[in-house]
Amino acid sequence: VDARKAQHRQVREYARLNGLGFLDAEIPHAARIESAAAKREPLTASAPASTQAQAFERLLDEVEARLDAESP
Repeated sequence: VDARKAQHRQVREYARLNGLGFLDAEIPHAARIESAAAKREPLTASAPASTQAQAFERLLDEVEARLDAESP
């Protein structure tokens, strides 16, 4: 998500207002993510303390929590 871009903000707000099921965790746009992908290196390994790596950790936590909640 690039919060500087109006379209990103509008889509995020629309999804939340209309209950489209978006997760709360957001991955902020950053060149660091593209660089890690180009190197085929996990961001959480190359820059674990970065804002982006922490955002991926929050996303994983949220996905796991939703899956646990849906399990019988």
